[in-house]
Amino acid sequence: MVSDSKTKKIASGSSTGFASSSGSKSTTSVSRSATMKGKSTLSAPTKTAVVKRKIQKKSYSLPGQKFDVPEEREPLRIFYETLSKQIPTSEMADFWLMEHGLLSPERAKKAYDRKQRKQRQIRAGIPIKSQKDPKSQRKHWL
Repeated sequence: MVSDSKTKKIASGSSTGFASSSGSKSTTSVSRSATMKGKSTLSAPTKTAVVKRKIQKKSYSLPGQKFDVPEEREPLRIFYETLSKQIPTSEMADFWLMEHGLLSPERAKKAYDRKQRKQRQIRAGIPIKSQKDPKSQRKHWL
């Protein structure tokens, strides 16, 4: 049990409830517990343990699929499906459709290989050249 004089010194040492030693930078949290019969006691700092559950990853049959298949009226699904129909060479649409399991197995495999190749280039630091039409490379002067 801590004597009352020590308790007063620790409690009056700091207005924030922290007592610090003069030589070190570490601080110790001190809190008062409920007083019993006019005597105050100090409680030791408490530690709380956080328990994390391991979440099992779902496994999908299509290559590159990461998410469940969205509903038909999902706005993003509608956008990427129409983008894929309007611009069949769109990598962005292919990658999204692949990750959500909306491509055929052979098309998903091609998109997965393209994505892996692109990620390897990014990790290696090789600049990725975008494929442009020769017409768009010409400069138009006004």
